[in-house]
Amino acid sequence: MLARQPGCRITRPDLRSACLRVAACIPALCAVSVLAACAGTSEKSQRTATPPTTAPPAYPIGTCAPSAMMGVYFPARLHDRDGGVTQDDCGTIRGKVMQTHVEADGDLHIKVQLDPQYQHYLAPGNQYQTVPERCRFQSRGGKNCAENLLVLEIIPQHCHGRYPYNHNCADRGDFENPPAPSTGDYIDATGYAVRDFDKLHRLEGYPKAADGWAELHPVTGLRVITPAPAGAPNHAADEP
Repeated sequence: MLARQPGCRITRPDLRSACLRVAACIPALCAVSVLAACAGTSEKSQRTATPPTTAPPAYPIGTCAPSAMMGVYFPARLHDRDGGVTQDDCGTIRGKVMQTHVEADGDLHIKVQLDPQYQHYLAPGNQYQTVPERCRFQSRGGKNCAENLLVLEIIPQHCHGRYPYNHNCADRGDFENPPAPSTGDYIDATGYAVRDFDKLHRLEGYPKAADGWAELHPVTGLRVITPAPAGAPNHAADEP
C-alpha cells in the first residue's frame, strides 16, 4: 500500500515530484486569479461609473447661448432672413402665451400673441399660427380666433428617443432650459429668430403659404412678467 504524505496523496517518486511541482504553482495560480478578478472588477467599475458632469449654464433674457443651435436636430431647416443662423439672430420678444403643447420631437411648442412693438418678428406664414388650431382652416379673421402668433420652441433638456430626435436637446447646445410657461402668462423670451421651412408641415395640413413661419428656436431664456390667472384655458384642448 502506498503511504500518504502531507501535501500529496502518493509516494511514488515520479508522481510525488509532479505533485510537488503542482503544489508549488498553487500560490502563483491563486495570485493570477486574484489579479484577474481585481482587473475584472476594475474594468467593470470603469464601465459602470458615471463620469462627473457639470450642469450647463443658464442664460438671462437678452443673451442667447452661443452654441444653442448645436442642440437642434436638422438645423438646416431653420433659416434667418438671409439664410444662415448666427449670433446676430438672437432676439427677445414680449407677449401673452396663448397655447402650449409638446410635439413628437419633444419640443414644447408655444404660441405667443406679441405686443405691438414686436410684430416685426412675424413672417407671412405666421397667419396660419392660430388659436384655436381649427382657425387656420377657416377664412382669416374668424370669430374667437387669435392669428399671427409667434412660435416659441423649448427643446428637451436631455437627448432621448430615436434618430433624429436623439440629437435634439439643450445639453448638446450647452445651455440650461428656461422654465416652461403656462397658457395666459405674460412673458419675455429670448432665442434665435428663425424661419421654419420644414417640409413635414405639409403632413400636418399646413399649406405651402405657411412655409417659413417665424419662430424663436430654441428659446434659451424666459421669464414670466405676469402669471396667468387661475384656471386659464389651454386652447390646445380645442384642437380637432
